[in-house]
Amino acid sequence: MDCLTNTHAVEFDFADKWAQSLGQALHYSVMTGKKPMVVLILDEPYKQMIYFKRVQKIGKEYKIDTEYVTNDILKLNKEQKCSYSKCKCHNK
Repeated sequence: MDCLTNTHAVEFDFADKWAQSLGQALHYSVMTGKKPMVVLILDEPYKQMIYFKRVQKIGKEYKIDTEYVTNDILKLNKEQKCSYSKCKCHNK
């Protein structure tokens, strides 16, 4: 699992692995009892937004929270980290 918060089991994945990310988020949700969430990493947002739209549509149907990040978003927030100390974002 990529990140576990107080409320969510979060799966981060690249856009071309959009379908796998949904299954992994659901699996981690069942294992932890937390709400599933998918965060897609869009290296080329204009080309890859179609993958996020797919995840978003399925997420609405199956109550999976969805979000995406881009290089621009990551640059703006590079100093921020989640509050869960075991999250992969704390490992370099």
